[in-house]
Amino acid sequence: MSSTFKQIYNLLKHTEHSPIEDYLTEIAAPIFEKEEILLSFLKRFANKHFLDIHDIKVATQKTYVKLETHLSDSRPDLVITYRNRDERHLIFIENKLGSEEGYLQLQRYYDHLQRHAISNYKTHLFYITQYYDPKNIEKGKNKKNDTSFNQLQWYEVFNWLKQFEDDFYCKQVIKYMEEIRLNKSRKFLPQDIYAIQNMSKTITMLDDCLGGKVNESFTRFFGKPKQWTHRTYQL
Repeated sequence: MSSTFKQIYNLLKHTEHSPIEDYLTEIAAPIFEKEEILLSFLKRFANKHFLDIHDIKVATQKTYVKLETHLSDSRPDLVITYRNRDERHLIFIENKLGSEEGYLQLQRYYDHLQRHAISNYKTHLFYITQYYDPKNIEKGKNKKNDTSFNQLQWYEVFNWLKQFEDDFYCKQVIKYMEEIRLNKSRKFLPQDIYAIQNMSKTITMLDDCLGGKVNESFTRFFGKPKQWTHRTYQL
């Protein structure tokens, strides 16, 4: 049986614009309301070690009015505030699943966070993507209260979250992440090694299948065949 999240998304995906990024943000947001999970996330991905945090608040799609140097308002996917003893902390998380960063999007988020840093907030910006997407942020001159910037991919979040799968809600989020293939493993299994060892033989068989009469017929009906590197797509 599919997860609850998968079933709900199946109802939503037929809308004009697929809301998969916003949908993932909404279902992931509640996990950060738990002190234990937020502490673990910060330790793992920001190298921040806290013994106690409190007053955690999580919001999604919160709009920040544009600054004087910006062309548009900003709306981070996820906004988290909390206190570490007397320190106030503010986190922006931007989630991307295949789509690209908006115009100066991360830079605008950084600028907003820096304004809060001036007001004695400790600020953090996370950019979580499905695919590797390196970014550079133009940082200000105030190094003392500079906003930390951390990039990671969703498979890293998946692997980290697995430690909390005894929690019913986390288990459902993990299951949904598996269903939308955010659990890409970087470990080669024996069958993967076997496939690599036999790749030459497989490619030769593929060439034989696409050659001779097949190649002649496809050329006659569809024109010149695709290049060698696109053989699997052509097959």
